[in-house]
Amino acid sequence: MSTLSPAVHLLFPLVAGETRLVIPLEETVLSAALKPASDRSQRLIVFVHGAASNASRWEEFVDTTALSQRWTLVRFDLRGHGASPARRPGRLENYADDIAAVIGAAGAHGPIVVVGHSLGAAAALVSVSYTHLRAHETSQDL
Repeated sequence: MSTLSPAVHLLFPLVAGETRLVIPLEETVLSAALKPASDRSQRLIVFVHGAASNASRWEEFVDTTALSQRWTLVRFDLRGHGASPARRPGRLENYADDIAAVIGAAGAHGPIVVVGHSLGAAAALVSVSYTHLRAHETSQDL
């Protein structure tokens, strides 16, 4: 587990209904916010910001979208961005691990959508491919 902690002075503001998540990983600790669906559904949308940005990029959208009635919304700072520290430069594979950790911390058991902007879109694509490859390797081991 990481001995790092979120950079408190860089925490993005929460919108109404959100709670802060702190997700410790081996080389970082991710700062995230979760807004549960009004209907308590298990559907999840994860929002991933672009390079040189942070989760505040999605603040207005999360605050105003009607999607929060039927989807749990999560936004977070990728490692090395905002309040999520990093010991080394980020790589897409690390960002894919970040996305997987956020999905795990959100506890969703239904459909999952990952929405990314710029670097976040690339990380989302790698995350889907990377997760698929790991799932395939695991099924090969059975």
